Amino acid sequence: MCWQDIWEKESQQIESCIQNIRLLNEMDSKSTAWRHYVKPYFQKVYKGIVEKKDSFPDKVQDVINSTLEKSNQMVALSKTEDSFYNPEFITTIALAFNTLKVTVDSMTQDVASKILEKVEQSLILLNRIIELNDDYRNKWSSNKTEMDYEKLGQVFFLERGLWSAKVTGAGETDLVFWDVPLNQNEVKSAGGKILLSEWKVVRNSGKINSKIQEAKVQLERYSGGITYGLALEATRFIILVSEKHLHIDKDTILEDGVTYNIRNIIYDPETPSVDSKVRKDRGQT
Repeated sequence: MCWQDIWEKESQQIESCIQNIRLLNEMDSKSTAWRHYVKPYFQKVYKGIVEKKDSFPDKVQDVINSTLEKSNQMVALSKTEDSFYNPEFITTIALAFNTLKVTVDSMTQDVASKILEKVEQSLILLNRIIELNDDYRNKWSSNKTEMDYEKLGQVFFLERGLWSAKVTGAGETDLVFWDVPLNQNEVKSAGGKILLSEWKVVRNSGKINSKIQEAKVQLERYSGGITYGLALEATRFIILVSEKHLHIDKDTILEDGVTYNIRNIIYDPETPSVDSKVRKDRGQT
């Protein structure tokens, strides 16, 4: 499990702590509720974060140190003896927890957004390299199977520090090179997340939508497997490989909280001037 998933659970518990404080402020017997219910839960969450600290990157550990461990209020909270309800003390604790949550949550979001941005840039770059480099164009020629393109795409991603995987019929994920074992530590060091993708060959433009649907059904089967805890589950890529530029009606589909980004890799592109004219005629830029 990567550090972002470990943190997600801690973040949810911090949110529960903050909700408990709100409920506590509405109660009459605040001291009793604090001693017997709210404070023990705060202590449990505090202890869990400190114990898991080594699982997080240095930058997250620094935030934990600055907001929790070095706080006098947190030191007092970590002690087991009961304390009376003190609004100022409790508010300070809640603020420290909330600061930690907001700061680290933003770090996990940054990781995912940076990876997705890198994927988009890599796909644009791949199209341009195929267009300009004869060796690449030959490598991506038309006499390839979908599995061939899966392998070519994965190698291209790996060269740019990105890991990708496909979804098997059983709903598990496999790296395309099944004879190469997945090293989760390698994945973490290369960004901590794996891209879920399906590569489909489109040899007939009339089958664009059916290929998209086919890929989406496969991606919907995702249920974990060897990439559990490492995959970017909320955003998945459908990559259509074709001889010429495809006219895709919708390049993004959002269903059940999952975004499917549809992209086109062209293995025998028109010259830039011809392709530009074709796109203009179709009303594309």
